[in-house]
Amino acid sequence: MSVLAFIAPTADTYYFSGQIHDHDTVGGNGVRFSAALGNGTLLSDTSAGAVFSPVVFNFSQALAAGQKVYFALGAQGDFSYDSVGLSLNVRDSALAPVPEPGSLVLVPLGAAAFWALRRRR
Repeated sequence: MSVLAFIAPTADTYYFSGQIHDHDTVGGNGVRFSAALGNGTLLSDTSAGAVFSPVVFNFSQALAAGQKVYFALGAQGDFSYDSVGLSLNVRDSALAPVPEPGSLVLVPLGAAAFWALRRRR
């Protein structure tokens, strides 16, 4: 069983999404997966991910700064030829695009050129 921990950098609501995979091409027994916060289970699936049929999950959780969410992933049953995978995406509620520094310089230059052309007329 493998365990991955996400530690919240700031207090916020975080959105978790991803897929669980069973890559056992010999006829796997599935995947054990859970997401836990302290003693409480947020998500649990003990038979996820048939071969090439990933199980998709989505959930959100309000977290304090430094609080951890643990993701546990492992093969279910027979461990011969078992291989499992997890794709995980995490974002916070304040996700906003950050403008490129170059584009921030172009805005005032464009405004100055527009002002200069208007003044010439």
